[in-house]
Amino acid sequence: MSWKESLSEVIARQFDLQAAAGLSESALEDLLTRRIEELIASRPEYFFHLMYRIDLDESQLHQALTTATEPARRVAQMVIRRQKEKWAARRKKR
Repeated sequence: MSWKESLSEVIARQFDLQAAAGLSESALEDLLTRRIEELIASRPEYFFHLMYRIDLDESQLHQALTTATEPARRVAQMVIRRQKEKWAARRKKR
């Protein structure tokens, strides 16, 4: 399994996304951005719960949400980057 497959599967499961498997990273970012926008608008408490579980840096998250021109896209990029870091750390332990 490649890292892209793992990444899209993990993110799809965490964010309840359909048809995320096998997407390019940019397509995954677009899909995730839309989902994050939905969560922020309709379920902000769940959004922050997910960010905590994913282990995003709280100060960076706050900065992205308050200063970025496209906050949801910035958060999506942060989620993807964090999941890559976790995946790399797991591979290193093997």
